[in-house]
Amino acid sequence: MDRESRPERDQPAAGRGREGLFRREALDHLHDAREHGDVLRLPPAWTRWTWPLIVAGAVVGLAFLVLGHVSEYAGGPAIVRLEGGFDLIAAGGGTVAEVLVVPGQLVRRGELLVRLHDEQERAERDRALREFEGHLVERLRDPSDEFTRRALIGARAQLELAEARLAARRVFAPRDGIVADVRVRSGMTVREGDLLVSMAPDRPRYSVLALIPGRFRPLLAPGQELLIDVPGFAQARDRTEVAWVADQIVGPAEARRFLGPGIGDGLEVAGPVVLLRAELSGTGFRAGDQTYAYYDGLAMRAEIRIRREPLLVALVPALRRFAD
Repeated sequence: MDRESRPERDQPAAGRGREGLFRREALDHLHDAREHGDVLRLPPAWTRWTWPLIVAGAVVGLAFLVLGHVSEYAGGPAIVRLEGGFDLIAAGGGTVAEVLVVPGQLVRRGELLVRLHDEQERAERDRALREFEGHLVERLRDPSDEFTRRALIGARAQLELAEARLAARRVFAPRDGIVADVRVRSGMTVREGDLLVSMAPDRPRYSVLALIPGRFRPLLAPGQELLIDVPGFAQARDRTEVAWVADQIVGPAEARRFLGPGIGDGLEVAGPVVLLRAELSGTGFRAGDQTYAYYDGLAMRAEIRIRREPLLVALVPALRRFAD
């Protein structure tokens, strides 16, 4: 029987094509095979969970789109400021004769801190004092002399002016405090308005001044949460509450002037900004397991949330009018 069937296998392909859908060799192999397998086997253990998982995923995704929210933040540079501190500036130009304090020193009100060279001012004061004393003696000798009275008044004005010029060459502590920083040294030339000494209170408190782009001013208000980061310190984020927001939007030069000499000069400000202030809860910040102290003028980065809307509205802006 095998021999009779072989000629049929050797028939041309054209003849076999008319016998059926499958080739003759495939049919013979199917009849001769001892084991037969399924064409496709689908494990039913996991396929019956496919549809519920797809439905559950769709429900979770839809709920996330409806209930989830996305926030928009505005950020800018920020500066740590010492509350209750004050800066002492030069009332006039000159050369520093001596510096009588060092950082960290406790000083009392009226104590001399810095003295500029004042030889000329002292000479003018001594001359005005001698002239005043001379007119005073003449006035006591003849109280009715009108010329002496007028001369005495003029001499007194000259003496007060000379004393004011002499006082401008010396810097005194206006109240009790601690010397936070000394910006000058003996022999250094200073100009009028230059920072000489920075003072701090006995118990320091710190705040942060943030400069936010001016276009966000309508969205800013006291009570909003302010996020602050310290550049160079990983995981050093702190949160505080905005206490004050300026009413006016100012340019970079005005913002630097508001921050004061020595701090505003080194701050990079691009475009109009609005100033806001927030109190810091402590005297330092944490970065990892370490605690670091705040310092007056420490540069930071501030961010404030200005908008919060559903994720679906953010993805489809056309829905914003219905959300409003």
